[in-house]
Amino acid sequence: MKTVQKQYKNSTKTVNDLLSSLRENLKNLWFMTVPLSFLFLSTNFISCSSNEHDIKNENLTQEKSQTISPEELRLLLSKSLNADVQYIETQTRAFDCGPGAASGGCFTDQLVTGQQINYNGCIITVSYKKRICYVGQSVTVDIWDLNITYDPISCNTLLTHWANLQATGQIHQLANERNEMYTTLVKEREMSILIPISQIIAIECGSPNTAYNVSFYESECTATCFRYKLEGGIQIYEAYCGDMCCKRVSQFCVNEKGELVPIGTPTVTSLSGSCTAPTSQCFEGLEGACTNPCERIGSDL
Repeated sequence: MKTVQKQYKNSTKTVNDLLSSLRENLKNLWFMTVPLSFLFLSTNFISCSSNEHDIKNENLTQEKSQTISPEELRLLLSKSLNADVQYIETQTRAFDCGPGAASGGCFTDQLVTGQQINYNGCIITVSYKKRICYVGQSVTVDIWDLNITYDPISCNTLLTHWANLQATGQIHQLANERNEMYTTLVKEREMSILIPISQIIAIECGSPNTAYNVSFYESECTATCFRYKLEGGIQIYEAYCGDMCCKRVSQFCVNEKGELVPIGTPTVTSLSGSCTAPTSQCFEGLEGACTNPCERIGSDL
């Protein structure tokens, strides 16, 4: 009996020792867990706060870009002139400005795409619509809906130069240079269409009541504007500033050397519409010189 009681006491002591040891370990674990839990919660809190801070910073950046003053934008433009310069040309016209329905003696209207022109080292790709008609002893050509795209690599020098004109407030000089470029494209399209025709049908200079007649139609008033990109660089785009339709009429003949030469001086007339104002408000608060289509196709006159 004594032996059993002794064994029981020893067992009880052993259990109590184990329980005491377990309590001590749990106590130590608790003291370790609390700081770790706090650290985990703090990390999450910091992470959430950081994300929220980033979002707020992004919103502030966007708000700043929307409320930037013209002086700040000019400074940003001047600092970004050596950065990436991209061009966005207006492709969709607000209204149709063309020759209307075809009369007798005309071929089916054609959409010409992918033609490239080298303008002072800048490679420009153009698309346009054309119609060729034979009326009596004359050839009539209509051209309209000209759209242009600039190669960002070869045109970087030209586009950067234009951006510099905008950044220094020379918006009218910029408009003049853009018009000069556009008129050059128009004249080159005239010759590129007529030369193959003149090699088949020769209309000699001095022939009565006969000539190659070219009508070029141009629509919309536009202003060249610039947008500073937060990631760096400049976007150049066209701002709409009025409905207007203009027509340039040129005449040509073949001289004694077999060369295609102009007859007299082209005429440019306004068919409809008008521009809204001499200048157009760009999205960033800067002004752009609003040019009408007659100026774009008649800068050589």
